Amino acid sequence: MKPYYGWVIVAVGALMTCVGMGAMFSLAVFLQPMSDATGWSRTGVSGAMTLDFLVMGVAAFGWGAITDRFGPRIVVMTGAVLLGLGRPWQAARPASSSSSSPTGCWSVSPPAASSRR
Repeated sequence: MKPYYGWVIVAVGALMTCVGMGAMFSLAVFLQPMSDATGWSRTGVSGAMTLDFLVMGVAAFGWGAITDRFGPRIVVMTGAVLLGLGRPWQAARPASSSSSSPTGCWSVSPPAASSRR
């Protein structure tokens, strides 16, 4: 008997959500290595992640409204294209403790961390 295709999509979506959330909430495990690798203080790394969470929370209202208006397919595709265009740009930037962020936030540098090293 073949499984209903809709349940396959649900299972894949659940798996991707678990992987994404696991990666996002693994900061406690990687906090010290990220701090050592970037030269940021633990407070700076945690502050950048806090800022990231706050921005995601506020932006979710906009994403929801845009998704309601245009549908999820176009919103997700646009996000994927923007992410695909942004990653090479981010990788080409020179890495320094004041311009690179360990959390993936572009050009977000806590004031206390920018004066270090």
